[in-house]
Amino acid sequence: MIRNLTRFYKQLDKLMVPGICAFVHEKSKRVYILYSINLLEAILRTVKDRNYINFQVFILLDNLPPDELKVEASWWIVDYRNRGYTVLNKQLPAIYKIKVEINRDYLVDVILKPRRAKGKVLKTFANMDEAKAYAIEQAKKYELS
Repeated sequence: MIRNLTRFYKQLDKLMVPGICAFVHEKSKRVYILYSINLLEAILRTVKDRNYINFQVFILLDNLPPDELKVEASWWIVDYRNRGYTVLNKQLPAIYKIKVEINRDYLVDVILKPRRAKGKVLKTFANMDEAKAYAIEQAKKYELS
């Protein structure tokens, strides 16, 4: 019994990190995507506030740094929608664009930019061709324009 509790708490410890998860009901093809800097706390709050206990599957999708959670959660929402699921999240996925800009040091930045906020520099390049190739690769990854 004590050994099982220890194993249980070690599993819970893995969820006390920034991450993204999904409550999935395969039969009705419904999903709720959740992200937080403390995934365990968010899961407990969600289960308490909503009726996602009836969902058949809980999937840990990603453990990520906090600054990448919103982008990745948006990607998962789009991914599940594309697979024919009804996404139960009331909040629409954030809209991002990939921008290529020349910075003050005359280097080329590839920026992931939300609609109404300052963007995050993904990578800096010495020449425009490499930056554009990387921007295209990232746009495909996140299904952005």
